[in-house]
Amino acid sequence: MARILEALARTAGFPTAWVSPDADGAERELGVLERLAPGAFVFIASEGGRPYDEEALYLALRAGARYVGLLASRQRAALLIASMLRRGVSLDEIRKG
Repeated sequence: MARILEALARTAGFPTAWVSPDADGAERELGVLERLAPGAFVFIASEGGRPYDEEALYLALRAGARYVGLLASRQRAALLIASMLRRGVSLDEIRKG
């Protein structure tokens, strides 16, 4: 799913970046989310809830992305939202994302 969305975004002329679906090197690659352009669109999708989904969501919300999409089960999404609240992200920031 994520690869298809990335290809569509690139075809539509949006700059894209890819964070590896492998846990090895994920922290290094998450740095791209710290350098988002203002108004960026971010889509987070992984199968089975990778360990870095939480950090990717946090970085995207804190960077002021215009849109943050999250593909997750209801249970996983609820866990991630609760984690964002514990980390100091406001509910308004989460809703805006």
